[in-house]
Amino acid sequence: LDTWSSFHPLDTERFNDFVSEAYRNGDFNISHENFLAVFPTLNEHLERTASNLYGRYENGIELLRQFHKNL
Repeated sequence: LDTWSSFHPLDTERFNDFVSEAYRNGDFNISHENFLAVFPTLNEHLERTASNLYGRYENGIELLRQFHKNL
């Protein structure tokens, strides 16, 4: 999370791997609170970044559900 604002390509790749694995493992409903809990310390900026990532997680899961449904 600390490096997310640097837009390093590996951050996006790792996050996409996380979403893919969450979907594969059936973790479709990770709550916002549980998602934020994995980050040990959050200041206002990092909490906002983590919340944005949570939105991306939700969108990614929905996209994968739709894809899987249409197979």
